[in-house]
Amino acid sequence: MRQGSDPQLAPEARAAGEGSSAYATLVEKVRRLTTLSDAMTAMLTRDDPREIITAVYDLLRVELRLDCCFNYLVVDDATGLRLNFVAGVSPEQEESLEWLEFGQAVCGNVAMQRAEIVREDVQSASDPMVALIRSLGITAYICEPLLVGDRLVGTFSVGTRSRTRFLREEVERLRSIAGPLAFALDPRRLIRSLGQLRQRAGRLQVVTAAASGSATPFDVAKSVIEHTTAMFGAVGTVITRLAGNGRTLQILDARAMPGGYREEWAQFPVDADAPLAQVV
Repeated sequence: MRQGSDPQLAPEARAAGEGSSAYATLVEKVRRLTTLSDAMTAMLTRDDPREIITAVYDLLRVELRLDCCFNYLVVDDATGLRLNFVAGVSPEQEESLEWLEFGQAVCGNVAMQRAEIVREDVQSASDPMVALIRSLGITAYICEPLLVGDRLVGTFSVGTRSRTRFLREEVERLRSIAGPLAFALDPRRLIRSLGQLRQRAGRLQVVTAAASGSATPFDVAKSVIEHTTAMFGAVGTVITRLAGNGRTLQILDARAMPGGYREEWAQFPVDADAPLAQVV
């Protein structure tokens, strides 16, 4: 112990240090979870692969101080990688990046090994694997494989030109996004989503055609219920309009709705404080 120090302060100082460290860890966990939550929302509310990556990169760019981003997807015959998204390079550079073979450059090696690669101080490295990203002025780089189970979907990588390394927490944050991102970009999911959209569009065309040929509001309501109940997987459906008195609802048509409930709906004032669902 140094001369003149108070032995009673040492435990308190240690406790304060431990508390500060625990708080910093908690804050980092919250940040990581928030980033992951925002990224998953951005991913799963989009179906276009480029829009998905654009949304994810926009979330990460400022937080991780990124200067560039690259996303490659496995080509249909699984013989190589094709560029899906790039940011932070010139149009001329982008043309040269369009195709990669497995084992070529960092992304090709990540695809071949199906394992993360993190490179620091890229401009000082002589490794041929980093020659491509070194030529782009990148100084630190992270590349993640995008895997759905054991099936490779592509790679996702980011880089910076302002520092020589990423922090461990930043690498972990990017790693946590790779799994959900792979699922979002999985061609099988996108094909299923496209099929569902086409199916719904077909049903809506049927509904529109049926409604346009209906003579009265009651006929329209009946046509809509017949065609949309199955579309939305509903157990029961009801269509109402404001009654002539301006205060209650008039049922135009309903499916799987007991007669007693119909009467309640007809009598319940639309401007009441209590929600209608609580009454019926």
